[in-house]
Amino acid sequence: MRTYKHAGFTLIELVIVIVIGSILAIGSVAFISRSTAGFIDTGQRQQLAATAWIISQKFARDIRAALPNSVRLNADNSCIEFIPTVAASEYVQLPLANNQLSAVQNSQFNASHIHRAVVYPINTATLYTLGINAQISPLINSVSTISGIDTFTLASNFSFTDTSPSQRVFFIEQPVIYCFTATFLQRDFSYGFDNAIGDSFSSASSETIASQLINGSGSFRYNNASLTRNAVVNMSFDLQFAGDDEIHAINHEVQIRNVP
Repeated sequence: MRTYKHAGFTLIELVIVIVIGSILAIGSVAFISRSTAGFIDTGQRQQLAATAWIISQKFARDIRAALPNSVRLNADNSCIEFIPTVAASEYVQLPLANNQLSAVQNSQFNASHIHRAVVYPINTATLYTLGINAQISPLINSVSTISGIDTFTLASNFSFTDTSPSQRVFFIEQPVIYCFTATFLQRDFSYGFDNAIGDSFSSASSETIASQLINGSGSFRYNNASLTRNAVVNMSFDLQFAGDDEIHAINHEVQIRNVP
């Protein structure tokens, strides 16, 4: 008679294989899920950082062009206002009876825009006040160039309160204001000159620069310029996306050149 020898797995061996396979599968799934979660977290952090960088750079580019000594804050430091400059030059003659301001050529003045002129802006308290005798001129009606000199004709009779020791003249646009309001950072620029800083955004030009900020986290600080250093503006806020525990804290400083 022939004897047959049967080969195969026992029940215990099968159970051991199943257990080991399950352990390996669970470990692989956990590794993949943790790697995926880490990748998602990294992406969210990068998105937060990129958003914060865009907000900071938008504000920095805007306020770097601020007229010297024009920066002011509201009572709770949630709003910052300044007067943006579009060009600068050296004047030859200040307005007298003929309503004309002469400046050197290449003043970078854009005749297609309506601007005002400023000479020796040193008093923030009166810098936002318009009148016959002030630091800021009426609107410029026209500009003409004769013999290398740009002559600007103003809209009405006007004389500046002070002359500049360096004969410096700035050309400006309307004031700009940034405000932290609840979870938003807003900007407005067409409300005109006002003695008191405001915080309302009712005009059609108001825009939202950022959202998803932590309520109450935004504030501004301002260190005025001195004879030995430039002015410094600090903007701080916390950014957090909805449904995410990650918080990105921003503290950004911008220098403003002191060249009145």
